[in-house]
Amino acid sequence: GLQKLMNICESYATKWRMKFNPTKTKCTRIGKPELQNSPSWQIDGETITLTDETTILGVNFTKNLKANSHIENRIRACNQSVFKFTSAGLSYPGLNCEVKTHIWNTINCPVLTYGLETIQISNSELGDLKSAQGSIVKRGLGLSKRSHYHRVLQACNINPVEVVISNNTARLYHNIFQCDTSAKEFQALLLSSYILTGKAEHGTLLDRVIKSGHEPLNLIFNKPKFPRQATEEDGMVDSLKHLLHHENYQTPWSQEHILATLLTKCF
Repeated sequence: GLQKLMNICESYATKWRMKFNPTKTKCTRIGKPELQNSPSWQIDGETITLTDETTILGVNFTKNLKANSHIENRIRACNQSVFKFTSAGLSYPGLNCEVKTHIWNTINCPVLTYGLETIQISNSELGDLKSAQGSIVKRGLGLSKRSHYHRVLQACNINPVEVVISNNTARLYHNIFQCDTSAKEFQALLLSSYILTGKAEHGTLLDRVIKSGHEPLNLIFNKPKFPRQATEEDGMVDSLKHLLHHENYQTPWSQEHILATLLTKCF
């Protein structure tokens, strides 16, 4: 079956004087093999390489449909992007907190979360992303590895990585329905099944949209907006915000830096 489909592609390419590059063409088998002997496929007379993992537009897909490989690549790429800005003052003391926050939100965070709205992420994998975000932010602010980062993110007006992924998922779902494509037809089919049965297929984009708290029908007709969520008054966050944005915080071992370190270690 698959070989016939590839023959059709090969005939089309020959008709229009195009040629596939067999060295850049790979085949990934999803799930457990049911045949004792692995089948092989050919294109332009050359055998296609059978791999356990493939990359499409920067997103890694594995035969077991796990996201760990892609997440490891994203964390590695994010650390590299942060390192590139080290000489520009992204490491402590360097630039002030406001500038570092802007660089994180506009450059480093998109690198970390690239493509994560397209794949299913487990709780443990999400934990790795949270840990990576916390470590990078703390390192840039000169805080200890043992410091807690949740209130630091609030003080710096940085969205947690799970919120960023949720927002990107909503944007993707909205954008799919703005163009007449096979992706729109497929998502419409899943949505109609959900409306009739009240159940969404596990692991699908629709399933992730619903679990993120978004209304699918609202996303189809309205461009998603994400106003910053109002948080309860927290004296610890207010204190950290004052310390982290203080002009003396960039001075190593200043009172502001020492107090911020102590507060994040204790609370």
